[in-house]
Amino acid sequence: MIAENKNHADFHGGSAQRLLARFEEKSVFVALDTTDPLVTADNLKAALSKFPDEPSARVIVDITTFTRESLLILLALLRRRFKKAKVVLAYVNAAEYSVTNRMKQSG
Repeated sequence: MIAENKNHADFHGGSAQRLLARFEEKSVFVALDTTDPLVTADNLKAALSKFPDEPSARVIVDITTFTRESLLILLALLRRRFKKAKVVLAYVNAAEYSVTNRMKQSG
């Protein structure tokens, strides 16, 4: 899954599209919305439903750019959908931490 906050897509520099091109049919795009957690939850749930719940499943989540709200929604959905999967969370120090700061600087 490749997730992107649709209401901030202009600030992401096309990262989601590059990842989708890189992983092609192995990836599923998920539109998140920082202004509407129900849209985020519904879209994450729909995307997760495309993957089988296998007892030996391993899930790796790069949490680097998730908002706290979206991450908590994702973790709750993962727990419900993949009951026996091993979930690993990965984090990489981000060069920039706030889209809001960038929006203020450009506007």
